[in-house]
Amino acid sequence: MKALTVDGRLPFVFESSGTELHFTNGYDPEPRARKLFHFPKPATLARILRDAEADPEAPTWRGKVRSLPELDTSGLRPAQITAIRGIEKSLSEQRYKRSLVQMATGAGKTYTAVTQSYRLLKFGGFTRVLFLVDRNNLAGQRRPPTVRVSAAADPPN
Repeated sequence: MKALTVDGRLPFVFESSGTELHFTNGYDPEPRARKLFHFPKPATLARILRDAEADPEAPTWRGKVRSLPELDTSGLRPAQITAIRGIEKSLSEQRYKRSLVQMATGAGKTYTAVTQSYRLLKFGGFTRVLFLVDRNNLAGQRRPPTVRVSAAADPPN
């Protein structure tokens, strides 16, 4: 039986020092070892294999964020456009493990976060996004923000 390979290498590589566990996904655009806290479930590895078969050009979210559709900027403020493009650039370059978006009061942080979350879930290969909000800050607003993301998040036809 022949082994499944990606560019002559096994698609999944696990390394352990006894105290740390590292995983390399050969389907990533630039495969490198990443620290894990536990072994992935077999179903997770099977999903990665299915995704790679379905979309060989961008099988992982790290590949998909490099080819997100153009952002429709109509209805977005300049600071929101800058924030969304900055997040997407940071994710595609994969230089940092964390990101921070800092915007002034009233600049549209909630709308920006929801628009970005929608784009990552619909086009970026993400399966979930954690969006934390200080309820005291939002509760103090006169009216809750109304969010319509489809116009700004979907690419123009």
